[in-house]
Amino acid sequence: MRQILFVLKEMKRLKFTRLDADLRHIIVTKEDELKVIDHYSSFTRIRNKPELIFKGLKKLGLLPMFLEELKEMDPESYIEWKNL
Repeated sequence: MRQILFVLKEMKRLKFTRLDADLRHIIVTKEDELKVIDHYSSFTRIRNKPELIFKGLKKLGLLPMFLEELKEMDPESYIEWKNL
C-alpha cells in the first residue's frame, strides 16, 4: 500500500502525464520492493488519477481495503480518488 502510493507520488513528482499503471506492470522483487515497468505512454498519454491500478485492485477484491488504508495514510488523495 505504502509503496503503491509512493510510486504514484513519484510519477507526479517526475512530471509523468500518465499517473497510472496497469497492475501487470508493477513487479514485486524478492526484497518486497515495487518496480514499475513499461513507461512507454507515461509522457504521451494524460491520466491524472490511478484508474488502471484501481480497476486491477477491484478485480482482485482489494480496492475496499486499499481505500480504507489510503483514507488513514493520505486523506487528500483519498478524497480525490475515492470515487474512481
